[in-house]
Amino acid sequence: RRAAYEANLSVQRRVDEDRVALARLYRSQGYHDAEISYDVQFSDDGRYAYLDFYVEEGRLYTFDWEIDGQII
Repeated sequence: RRAAYEANLSVQRRVDEDRVALARLYRSQGYHDAEISYDVQFSDDGRYAYLDFYVEEGRLYTFDWEIDGQII
């Protein structure tokens, strides 16, 4: 049982890291309100994890910079 518990914790840590990486990716593309959620389910024998990520992009933010009358 302890090994299965530790494996589940390892998977949970990895999923959390991936969720943060996905959020950073979306934010770097202008989706600063992006929300990433997920669902993890394990097989009955604990050997497999089934993972779904859900992305709420939110609004796309864009910025125009103007310097001396020139839009960059």
